[in-house]
Amino acid sequence: LALRIERQTTRTWPPSTSALSVCNVPRPSCRGWSTLTCSRCVHDRWGRFVRVSRGDATFRAQASWEGNGELVQAFLDAEPEAVNAVDRSPFGGGYNALMYAAYAGHLELCQLLLRHGADVSAENDEGCSALFLAAQQGRADVVAQLLEHGADASTTVGNHGLCAVDAARGYEDVLAVIREFGPWGPPTQA
Repeated sequence: LALRIERQTTRTWPPSTSALSVCNVPRPSCRGWSTLTCSRCVHDRWGRFVRVSRGDATFRAQASWEGNGELVQAFLDAEPEAVNAVDRSPFGGGYNALMYAAYAGHLELCQLLLRHGADVSAENDEGCSALFLAAQQGRADVVAQLLEHGADASTTVGNHGLCAVDAARGYEDVLAVIREFGPWGPPTQA
């Protein structure tokens, strides 16, 4: 199952998730609350509400990419079991929320997703894990967090046979973090 934000207006859709904020109004008084379709609601920059409900992974993926932790939390509240849901949109590539957040370097969002049970060993369509993507982008703090949660720096990616150590070439801080977390072999390709 995936999440969907239902549109309330005829303005251009979808808006950037950065224009959305989570509603803090108590249940009964918020007109966006619905026990049938959502557990929380979010408001756009004009104050209109949009419901967080089931059906479309696009907003969850976009919120993760943008580092919008408040909105990702609203999605997790609405559908906790979807923490590992895969983005199957035309350009999703099999990424999940943790992969988007790790690639973009959103440490706090990665921590949130990991607290909710995100799978550190999940792979996208190319065989890349969140660890590989974070290492590739030089995100040492995210790499450390993923390794603390059991990610394996020696796992190779798809047909290429590369691992996170290979992806971290040129990022000495990332390589130092990987070394701290235990044994790993030499880079698999010269």
